Amino acid sequence: MMMLKPSANGLSAIGESANLTKLLAANIVWTGSTLVSWVGGATSNCMSKFGLMLASLWLMACLQGSAAYAAVEIGTDFSSSDLVGEISYYLDDDGDLTVDEVLASPPEFQVVEDPFPRFGYTRAHIWLRFDVHNLQDSTRDLRLWVRENFFQYFAVYIVHQDGRVETVEELTPDSPFSQRPISFAQLVAPIDIQPSETATVLIRYRSGGSSEAKMTLESRASFDAQATTITAKKFVFYGMMTIMVVAALIAFVILRRSVFPAYAAYAGSILMYIVHSDGTGFQYLWPNAPWFNTNASLVWGSSFIIFGAVYTRLFLETAKYHPIMNKVLFAVIAATIGLDLYALIDTQMVKKLMVLFALISIIACIAAGIVAAFQRFKMVRFFLFAWLGGALASLIMTMQHWIGLDISQEQQLDFMRLVMVLDAGLMGLAIADRYLQERTMRQEVLQENLAQTRENLDLSRRLQALESRYAEAEEAARDRDISSQNALHDLRQPLNALRLTVNSITSGDKHSEAWATAEASFDYLENLLAEQVSNNTKVPANSDMIDLPELLETVHAMFVEDAQQKGMKLQLVPGAPDVKVPALQVMRILSNLVANAIKYSTVGTVRLLASRQGSSIRVEVRDEGPGLTQKEFDLAIEREVRLARNTQGIEGQGFGLAIANDLAESLNYDLELAHPNGKGAAFALNIPVPERHSSGSVASTMPSSLAR
Repeated sequence: MMMLKPSANGLSAIGESANLTKLLAANIVWTGSTLVSWVGGATSNCMSKFGLMLASLWLMACLQGSAAYAAVEIGTDFSSSDLVGEISYYLDDDGDLTVDEVLASPPEFQVVEDPFPRFGYTRAHIWLRFDVHNLQDSTRDLRLWVRENFFQYFAVYIVHQDGRVETVEELTPDSPFSQRPISFAQLVAPIDIQPSETATVLIRYRSGGSSEAKMTLESRASFDAQATTITAKKFVFYGMMTIMVVAALIAFVILRRSVFPAYAAYAGSILMYIVHSDGTGFQYLWPNAPWFNTNASLVWGSSFIIFGAVYTRLFLETAKYHPIMNKVLFAVIAATIGLDLYALIDTQMVKKLMVLFALISIIACIAAGIVAAFQRFKMVRFFLFAWLGGALASLIMTMQHWIGLDISQEQQLDFMRLVMVLDAGLMGLAIADRYLQERTMRQEVLQENLAQTRENLDLSRRLQALESRYAEAEEAARDRDISSQNALHDLRQPLNALRLTVNSITSGDKHSEAWATAEASFDYLENLLAEQVSNNTKVPANSDMIDLPELLETVHAMFVEDAQQKGMKLQLVPGAPDVKVPALQVMRILSNLVANAIKYSTVGTVRLLASRQGSSIRVEVRDEGPGLTQKEFDLAIEREVRLARNTQGIEGQGFGLAIANDLAESLNYDLELAHPNGKGAAFALNIPVPERHSSGSVASTMPSSLAR
């Protein structure tokens, strides 16, 4: 049996078993038996028990006072140890202890109660120690593997059983990567334990950020196998992310869209952050810049936040569609820059804050995506889903650094690699999806524009044909009767209004009201010209019938723009009786009355209304112009008579009222001056309504476009 005894330096403990309870029991038995043999047979049973108790208490006090623990046993089948429960620590707040001082006067080491050493964002120098016992008769080549790529100070010492102290690794903030004894992205120290030797391993380190130090003791074969696997995983991830960045830059060269370089910068910052966290950056990209390496997490973390916000702004077009979220994203960028400036004062605290702020920035980007999704879900769906993965990875990192979530560095990085590849892929898919949707929308708009252009050309051709036929009718009218003159007069005003309407349609966006007015005017004019040019006869006795309210709406639509051009208003008073009237004749009468009202008024409103008066319908056109007396009205309904006060600067031939009166008489209607002594002029057309019209039994054959 072997007892637990201090080593030469007072830091080691040798034991037959790794189980502390069994070791303690064995020593108690050994001590008791020694005391019993010393007192011999003359000692009473009571004294024997008392001696055993004192020995046990003394041994336990010695064990606790020296903080002795069972050593990590290195047997034939040893491959790896996580060192849980084997490590003790001491925090050197002043940072001035040397290894010689620690060995000469050991400070009070405490047990590491967590699964691995982590002491928050402390500025202290941290001392760790554990014992290793080689059970074999040959030297064991081991690897102390710390899952961190860089500490500002990192030193590993081996205190051999003979008291000899071996410095295995000693790095400072100025040490380049080449000073590492083992060329690996993370911190690895070689440890050689002599045959049957128990040695103490001392570790001294200080972090510029988190003090977390997940470490394991590995056999050389175990370390080499894991290192090969990890390196392969890393470079697969690097390759995938590089392909995405290059693809985005190629897309920018081809398509010249600013969202592509923003995405490339965002994905590139993710890549560089992982490259730095892996330690690959210090190993291959900046091996002679340890100062930059210790601050690279701030550089790439800030880049991720800033370019993520920039990409979100450009992709969602927040400046155009969501101004509030645009300001929020600008605030995220400004706050990140502010944190970077504060890092000049307190780098360690900013590193901790940056972890939390990365999560906040992702939440802001997700919020912007949700706001956009309410309006344009199909355009932003992949963008929104991509950020959810990034939010989960950032949440895990925040929980690890702020509330102590128990997850290893390798597990965290593996998860981040997976999530970030999916995130970057979905972001790229979001850009491609949006580009395809925008292309489809542009094609649809192009088709609509082509259709509108064809319709505009058709309207222009019809207008040109009408003008040509009007010229023919005007030439023929010189030798025709009064009915031709009447028709030509009626054509002039609506044709001029139609020209204005068509020009407004073909020169701008398609407006449904203007379109309907043009269609109605075309039908009206084409019917009238066809009648006058082709037949050269008087107004036909029979005419198509139309509902009076529809006819009034058509007249209103034809002349409303003329009134607006004079700064006036043409008002259609609702409530017209639903009766059938001859379409062409009544429209010609009312068109002349409305045209005259607009022509001879300069301000105010022209009103068009209809009401039932006993067995007849009364249609009135009222204006706020100079007005007429009954005598002037009787004179004005004579052909080619214009009142002297109405000829100054106003074009016309004096046909308007005469044509209206003649058409009314041909239909047995009554056209009268409604208010000869009132303000303005008011003309009333009294239309007798037979029973068959008022019942609505006569169907309208008027073209639908004229009734719009």
